[in-house]
Amino acid sequence: MKFNVGIRKSLVYVLVGLVFFGLGIGSMVLKEKLYPSNEKVVLADNKKGPLVELEEFTVNLDGGGILRAELTVETVDEKSKKVLEEEKAFLRDKALTVLAAQKITDVSTELGREKLRNTLLMELNSISNSKIRDVLFKSYMYQPN
Repeated sequence: MKFNVGIRKSLVYVLVGLVFFGLGIGSMVLKEKLYPSNEKVVLADNKKGPLVELEEFTVNLDGGGILRAELTVETVDEKSKKVLEEEKAFLRDKALTVLAAQKITDVSTELGREKLRNTLLMELNSISNSKIRDVLFKSYMYQPN
């Protein structure tokens, strides 16, 4: 009799373990279906958007010095590209204003260049209703006084 009780207990433990294992696997599959992982989103987001050339800018920096930069913006889609091509004069004006407000100490470091890229992205998106995905430097050269 004790042998049967021992086997029953073992069988119950195995069955309970299998049920919990199945629930764990099922919840992982359901979670992946309901909430896709960020990896898939990143892969879909790696698609490059159309580009709009803003050409070359040469500005006197605040406090002295010169910055020459050639800019291109990456748009979110073809429709945005068409709109931005039509608004290129406004984008160039805003970019000139942002670039001329920089100091030589701001533009002469890698960190400063990245901050400038982010500032340009934010400012250009403020006048383009967020149609710009990224700001790219085709060339970037500065000269202190």
